[in-house]
Amino acid sequence: MAHHETTVDVPVTAEAAFAHLADRARLSSWDPSIVESERTDTGPLGEGSRSRLVVAFFGRRIELDEVIERYDSPHELAVAGRNKNVESRTVYRVEPSESGATITTVSDLKLKGALRLFDKGLQVTFTNIGDKAADGLRRTLDR
Repeated sequence: MAHHETTVDVPVTAEAAFAHLADRARLSSWDPSIVESERTDTGPLGEGSRSRLVVAFFGRRIELDEVIERYDSPHELAVAGRNKNVESRTVYRVEPSESGATITTVSDLKLKGALRLFDKGLQVTFTNIGDKAADGLRRTLDR
């Protein structure tokens, strides 16, 4: 399993930051590892809302089904993604700050089946992907 944790400060309110994170259809606009992202259900956004993501990973396109597990606006958003080979979980914690908001992101990625053989080499790549996503989020919310 790979783990990544990062914190970014952004010059928008906690409410605006949370709304941006929760809009999973916009994920590809700030996370460079996400090639496509779209909501796959209708109704109010919240716990149980579903999305489809296509992730660029090791030169391949990997599709994940994602569900919002926790939706506590504007404080915490937890999402879980999975397919037959991968399970991921990301928790975003948003706190007001003097200059806007602070977002702490904690992500875990677990390979399943025969892919578990690649667990040891996964951490470096996952850290790189997480750092690029944090930079993209910061840049997007700085605008």
